[in-house]
Formats: sequence, C-alpha cells, structure tokens
Amino acid sequence: LTVSAVMSLSLSPPQLVICLQSSKYTLQVIRAQKRFAVNFLASDQSWISDQFAFGQGDKFGGIDWAFGEITGAPVIRDVRAYAECQVDSLIESGDHTIVVGRLVAGGTADTSPLVYHARNYALLSAHPGSSRRAPSDGPNNK
Repeated sequence: LTVSAVMSLSLSPPQLVICLQSSKYTLQVIRAQKRFAVNFLASDQSWISDQFAFGQGDKFGGIDWAFGEITGAPVIRDVRAYAECQVDSLIESGDHTIVVGRLVAGGTADTSPLVYHARNYALLSAHPGSSRRAPSDGPNNK
C-alpha cells in the first residue's frame, strides 16, 4: 500500500500517524496483527511506490525486503528510512481510519528521499533557496 502522508505525532513516546481508507485489506491486516512498518523510499525507488499503488497480484514481487527485527512487519531494503510500529490506537473518521503507531525500531540511510508533490515525484534541494540569484558585486561587496 502506498500512502501519500505520514505524520509525526509525539516524541515521548515516539509515535506517528498514517491514514488508510477503511476498506483496504492492509488495514484489516494491521487491525489483526497490531503492528506495521512504514518504509520511506529513496529518490530512485518511485517504481516501488507505483507497484504498491497500482500493481496487481504480488505487490512485493521483485522487491528486496525482510521481516522487521521487532515487529516482523515487511521492511524494504535500501530505503531512505523505515519505522517499525506497534498499534497504539485506531480512530474511525469518515471513510478512513487513523492509525496511531508507537515506534519500536527503525533505521535511516544517507540517501535522498522520494518526494511526491502535485501528483508528481520530485527531488529535494540540498540547499534551500539555491535557485535564488547570488547578490551582485556592489560597493559593499568589494
């Protein structure tokens, strides 16, 4: 399942929030197992996002993954970051369910994250504002 938003909720205890359409099979699994993992994809992994969002059949086909060390939830290898979570609460709201997870394990890698904005994948700039022009050499810059 591909989600478009994950939100930090609390630092103590460390918690995050995902929102899932209540009819999704993934939510049924999370309800039953009381655990899940969030995989934050690297910038070169848009194909994985597309496979989970639009693929039919085995969504893990061709993806290198392992069971998380603490939760046993699927963790994709070589992602930007991952978070293994235990479910703290499920909140029904309209046609979605808000899932609050307590982080029990995780990891990061030194790669660029995959960003989805305005219905397209994008790259983050390493230097905010780098597209601005440099100041001209004026009398105060000599």
